[in-house]
Amino acid sequence: MKIKFLYPLLLANITVFTFFSCTTHKTTANNTYPPTQTQEDGYISIPIYYGTNRNMISDNKDNLFGGKWTNEIKYGYYKASIPDGHKLGELEQAGIIQKIKGQSYDPTKYFNILENQNLTKEQFLTLLAKSMENENKDQAFIFIHGYNNSFESSALRTAQLFYDLKYKGIPIMYSWPSTGKAIGYFKDGNNIEKSSALFQTFIQDIAENNPDKKLNLIAHSMGNRLLVETINNLQKTHPNIKFENIIMAAPDVGRNDFRNNYDDQIIESAHKINLYCSKKDKALNLSKFLNFQRRLGLVDSKTYVNKPLQTIDVTNAGKCKDMLSHTCFAQSEQIINDIKALLNGDEVIREQKNSIFYIKYN
Repeated sequence: MKIKFLYPLLLANITVFTFFSCTTHKTTANNTYPPTQTQEDGYISIPIYYGTNRNMISDNKDNLFGGKWTNEIKYGYYKASIPDGHKLGELEQAGIIQKIKGQSYDPTKYFNILENQNLTKEQFLTLLAKSMENENKDQAFIFIHGYNNSFESSALRTAQLFYDLKYKGIPIMYSWPSTGKAIGYFKDGNNIEKSSALFQTFIQDIAENNPDKKLNLIAHSMGNRLLVETINNLQKTHPNIKFENIIMAAPDVGRNDFRNNYDDQIIESAHKINLYCSKKDKALNLSKFLNFQRRLGLVDSKTYVNKPLQTIDVTNAGKCKDMLSHTCFAQSEQIINDIKALLNGDEVIREQKNSIFYIKYN
């Protein structure tokens, strides 16, 4: 009798599980209109398109993708919340106590992923093109995150950059499979090396589907390895694809490797190439030790200079709360304003000495 009694209960549980699995899995097969930025009560909702070759682990918007490499691109867009009280250069997120109390999901106080929509490649390209057309946007940026980043942390960083840069185009993120762990440095390096062909497909499809639009690439830290390898190969096969700006923030790329293998192709690929480097970057100093080679993003006696690439020394730029001085491109008001002017096509005023530009306190 007990076993017979369990059968209907088990069936009910399976039904409930199936129902919730179906309802939390979001697609846009019938969505003919692209998402738009909206002002909500106490926060702003911003849609951001993405591609990733991470493994998908759930349909939970707070835990979508893992850190394992896969040989396919998943497409979609997510909506991120930016609280009305957001301060420039900050990424407001709940602390441990708030998370324990279950108070971390408050879009009026913290950055959050509000929802996710999984798309096919065709849906992605169609909605992206419609977004540019319907919102009268003539440009987009693609952000490539660095080492030790989860999908969610990179997604929120992209939202913060878009908002703080007051960007006039469409934000896009490419998330390669970082383990999201400090001890995963060399694993991340292997994963990013294997991701180049997929990323090339991603940006090539976007460029060819939007031939009259300006595309900007923004890469941080190890993400620059994916950028330079991909652009190097893309220029050999599709030299007609040109980018408006390439912004290399604190690139964790070997200086000699860049000079010998990538420099010419990168310079040919964009109208402007901007290298942000610093003397204070502790993360890149450690990387120099681990890789037995000076890093492209470090300022020292042999700082990388090769026109028309612009080398920009941000050592003495505005305050950066990052203890390692490695994420200053997204935290310093001076650097954010410099990048904003570049993307808007405005005049950029800096000091210059020996072919190196300097950003200093106002």
